[in-house]
Amino acid sequence: LFASDVRTSGEWLLALAATSAIALQGALHWETCDRSTEWGVWECGWAVLDSVPLGGVLMVKGDLNTNAVRYLTQCEGARPNVAQLDLSHMSYPWFAARQAERHFPDITFPGRRLTKHRAGVPGGYNLEHLLAANIHARPIVVNAGAATSTPQVQEAFELWPSGLANRVAKRGDKSYAAHLPLREWLRDYTLRAPRLAQPRKSRAKGGVQGWEEMAAADAALAGGEVGSRMVLQVAASRSARSDSTHEELTGDASKSHD
Repeated sequence: LFASDVRTSGEWLLALAATSAIALQGALHWETCDRSTEWGVWECGWAVLDSVPLGGVLMVKGDLNTNAVRYLTQCEGARPNVAQLDLSHMSYPWFAARQAERHFPDITFPGRRLTKHRAGVPGGYNLEHLLAANIHARPIVVNAGAATSTPQVQEAFELWPSGLANRVAKRGDKSYAAHLPLREWLRDYTLRAPRLAQPRKSRAKGGVQGWEEMAAADAALAGGEVGSRMVLQVAASRSARSDSTHEELTGDASKSHD
């Protein structure tokens, strides 16, 4: 009986010590770890969703964009008219068997598994094939990292920045990209450009950023550098028409070209 009491007392002391250690950590680091006033990830999710036209398909990759958007669509019921495709999930064989037809009946999948390189993968297809199979059915938006890392996509399609993502258009498609009024795109881009506040508390240590810092950095990039670079690219590609880019941006068509 005495041995049993000692063992019970020892277990209680061990439990008390463990609980005290946890409480101490909470007290010491509460100010750093308290994120209750931070909405950066939530705002990032909305910024990505706002990049998608009505009835569009959103193709995302990466923890920040994927999970922020999934929370809003699945937990808050946001944008039920948008189909979200997780490109990372599509690289696994189980996606085609368990999710493709059940959850995305309106999407055409040109194979059983998304791969970066189609060769050597049975039933494999890459992002270029997926875009080509669906580009004429619904508007498609792809988050920047997923699209720009695939050279074949940039060769076959034009990627027009829209908020925190890129609107996809087939090169030479006169209905959208090739003759898109630059002024119209710039107005749309400006309206969709996210404006995320810098996080109030930074927990970045040793060069490692928190999710809020990453969201704010992505928003700052999309709000300035990406759009400016796109204007320069379009201006260069249309340089044969000397004043067309200026007129498209300013709406000044009063110059004579006689």
